[in-house]
Amino acid sequence: MKTTAMNSEKDVKAITEAEKTGTFMVIAGMDCCPPSVVEDAIAQVEGAGKTAIKVNGSTAEVTVSFDDTKTNLDAIKTEVSDLGLPVE
Repeated sequence: MKTTAMNSEKDVKAITEAEKTGTFMVIAGMDCCPPSVVEDAIAQVEGAGKTAIKVNGSTAEVTVSFDDTKTNLDAIKTEVSDLGLPVE
């Protein structure tokens, strides 16, 4: 996640309001894929922020924050899907 200098309270408010959080499921494959690989893939998406992954056997619940002026949850899910992991 990139950090930029902010010059005004308006800039801070704009960034705070742009931050969203979404959750999706990886429905298979997490028993063969370390969470760090998923985190690294999400980090490649411009605008993606913090990621939390709860693994349960071969599935996982992924929660990610993102700047919705730069990306959306579907783009983040696509990045994970491109690893060969089915998501919903």
